[in-house]
Amino acid sequence: MHMSEDDIRTKVVYEWLKDCPITSDEIFIEFTIKIRLGRGTRFINSRSDVLVRNYRGDNLLIIEVKKPSHNLRQDDKFQALSYARALAEGGIAPFTILTNGNHTLIFDTISGEEISGKVVPSTHRYVENQFKVTGDVIGAYSEALNYLISLSEDNLLEFCKGQAEFRMSLLKSDDLFSGKKYIPQTYVDRLGPKNELDEKLFTGKKTRDVLLITGPPQHGKTSFVCNVIDTYLSINIPCVFYPAISLKEGLLNALIDDFQWTFNSNFSIVQIAQRLNSILEKSNQYLVIVIDGWNEMFDTPLRLNEECRRLNSGRIKVVISSTSASLERILYDGAGNPEFVCSSVELTREQIRKLCSKPLKSTKDLGVIQIDKFNPEEIAEAKLKYEKAFNVRFEEGGNLPKDPYYLRLASEQYANGIVPAFANRTSLIHKSLLSKSNRSRIEELELQRGLVSLAEVLYKHDSPTKIISLPESFNSINLGKWCEAAILQELKSETFTEIAFYYTHDLDYSIAVLHKEWHNIFKVPTNFYKIIEEIEEAIQTRVGRSALEWFLSCPDYFEHLKIVFSILSKDSNKGLLSFTKQPILNQVKLNNKLDFEWLEIYLTEFIGIDQNKPMEKSEISELIYAYVESIDITQNSLDFEFWIGVLLKYDNSLEDLGAEESYMAQIFDGEIEGYESYDNSFLDIGLFERLLLHKDDEVASKAALYLAYASAYSFMEKYEDYKKNIFNNDSDYKSILESACERVMYSLGDTYYGYSMCKGLYYYLENGDEEAKHEYVKLKPLVFPIISTYADSKIGQDLLNLLNNLRIKAEIDEELNEEIYFEDPDQLKFDFEI
Repeated sequence: MHMSEDDIRTKVVYEWLKDCPITSDEIFIEFTIKIRLGRGTRFINSRSDVLVRNYRGDNLLIIEVKKPSHNLRQDDKFQALSYARALAEGGIAPFTILTNGNHTLIFDTISGEEISGKVVPSTHRYVENQFKVTGDVIGAYSEALNYLISLSEDNLLEFCKGQAEFRMSLLKSDDLFSGKKYIPQTYVDRLGPKNELDEKLFTGKKTRDVLLITGPPQHGKTSFVCNVIDTYLSINIPCVFYPAISLKEGLLNALIDDFQWTFNSNFSIVQIAQRLNSILEKSNQYLVIVIDGWNEMFDTPLRLNEECRRLNSGRIKVVISSTSASLERILYDGAGNPEFVCSSVELTREQIRKLCSKPLKSTKDLGVIQIDKFNPEEIAEAKLKYEKAFNVRFEEGGNLPKDPYYLRLASEQYANGIVPAFANRTSLIHKSLLSKSNRSRIEELELQRGLVSLAEVLYKHDSPTKIISLPESFNSINLGKWCEAAILQELKSETFTEIAFYYTHDLDYSIAVLHKEWHNIFKVPTNFYKIIEEIEEAIQTRVGRSALEWFLSCPDYFEHLKIVFSILSKDSNKGLLSFTKQPILNQVKLNNKLDFEWLEIYLTEFIGIDQNKPMEKSEISELIYAYVESIDITQNSLDFEFWIGVLLKYDNSLEDLGAEESYMAQIFDGEIEGYESYDNSFLDIGLFERLLLHKDDEVASKAALYLAYASAYSFMEKYEDYKKNIFNNDSDYKSILESACERVMYSLGDTYYGYSMCKGLYYYLENGDEEAKHEYVKLKPLVFPIISTYADSKIGQDLLNLLNNLRIKAEIDEELNEEIYFEDPDQLKFDFEI
């Protein structure tokens, strides 16, 4: 008869124990050992075959059973001893028994030494000590943890859950009024970014090991990454989470700390990475390391680039969030060279520059995920969730903020009531701070004084600041209340503790309104020197720049921005004027009134004195864009057309970013009343055809290039008319149309040859079939005028080669070269017959 482990356990061991003076209540079969994993937040379960306790609940011995055919090995001994040593409830079992029914071994649990014979002698020290263990108990317990809680596939996910719960504790809460950034019950799914993230990490044709999540401040990046962590862990995708502001000793040291805390081993980062890759490879999984708020790493933000490089592998993926305005600072080194993350996500300087003011149209070829303000569907979902959670109702219309941060503040402040249709961000922040302080028993006067004194310290020393720099009123008790209120947060390291504001906007408000009172200073145009002095002082520190940008970007202070801009535009220090560019672009996004006509006089001045280079060309183009966006086209079509021409001259975004990301795409995106659309493109064809005749050849050339981008076939159909009109305008049509014709050649090459992963139409045509003939006959009259114009250049030769290839594929016998004539540069002919 063959006996199994279960047979040995129940028919041999259990019956033997009953024959001893042990009751059935003291015998536990397949006892589950609970071992704490992580920072006191998770348990993993390990099973022992038999545990014996005395009547007081003290553990006496553990019996590990193997089947009779199993030869007892050293590993079996380590397993049994580890179970006995790791028992938390009832203490360490002093004796460990290992048996396969044929052979039985008895061990001293602490020393691991085998006890000879078939019984424990009555003179054994544990027996004489009432079964209490002695010796190196701590060492034995630690050794057991190393064995049972080793870094393995079974334990990795549980480790991740504990790690994420601990690291997210400062950000996540189920309390609606906790002030925490991530409240799961009111979280609004950002389905577009979430699907894009999944695809770029796991499911797409080209997956990435490094991804950057970016967007303006307080638009929901932290909530998004916290929700990603929750979602991934719920479907058993291992991931860990780190707020960047807490990485004082770096990401690698934080990883080492978490693994050592959990697994009780002195792992090096190399050992951790090797073990992780081995486990993930076997289980065909990935570990996602999520770092939130990279822009808040002020001392050594660039170090994260090198740490990501060291961790870079096919099984470890890194996702980092940062405000878009900080990207250039953290993606490039001091010499202006792209760092590892920048190269990995494939962002160019031009794309980074655009991200500072507006999202990119497309990030499909980039390792970037954009989080912007709520779209209409997300606003509707947010209002439904907030109405239910906070028992509020939203008034229709008005200028209610669409960014997640302010929409939530409005819901909190008007809980159990009606949220008015307004956009006063200052009032929302003020009321939010009052509400949070009341919940933590901070009096209003104490709050006001504390905010002013904190703002003064951080404005001077930057943020975060060491705790010893705080005003004396912030003792340990008071500081605890401010942290509990989610106004401040403590950042602890091995050497010191630092303090920072929990929300950046709370700090911005405290500096700009409470401490510096810019709302009073900047509203008086005669405060010329005072305003310049304030701005020069503010831009010296990071928190000063942040507060100033928030203040000037806020719709509440739109009139203050106009005054500041007018004063700085007259000052000799044009560097200060450049600072206003970003707030102006932010106001374009935030202020529904879009009243930027006041920019016109200054833009005219900048353009007129361009030889002195008061601003960079790209900065002028961004201001022109802000102004053009504010023009009412139906009322001021001539002004609109004039400034579109100016923008064409100054804007290099077409060359730097491509048509899809250019300012023209932003201006003409969607249907504009009174302006035709063509071929589903974004461009106003009629307007740009008029700009072909602009007296400035650079403007005319760029207008032609946009027309070629909008539709290469339409451009070819109208090419002869374009030539004639430009020639009659006493301009050089050949140079004006050259860039556009190069774009036509590229478009045709992509259509027929394929410049992407897919093959072009040419490779699918059969020799001599009707479709090949149709393509040749269709294309020949369209490209011959361009070939004739540029017969002596690469454009003409490339188009002629394409046409010849189609002719050969169509099996048409004619010589194209004989039909081409070279145009006399001094004479223009339009009656050309093919």
